[in-house]
Amino acid sequence: MGALPLLDGNRGPGQTIAVYAAGLLVGYAAGFLATYYFGFTKAMLTELDAAPDAPAEDRPTPGERVAEKV
Repeated sequence: MGALPLLDGNRGPGQTIAVYAAGLLVGYAAGFLATYYFGFTKAMLTELDAAPDAPAEDRPTPGERVAEKV
């Protein structure tokens, strides 16, 4: 919202702000959907669900996680 003072349009301030806000919403929605569908694998989710005091040998190493994706 820090860019609001920089908005300049030929249709009036109300419509210019509405277009700016619509663009923000579309950007946030696209980012959310991309993260939801492509951002997490099942292995990552399993790792996040592990108890914090679980032994390290039960957790996958970064190399194992890369091998799972390939």
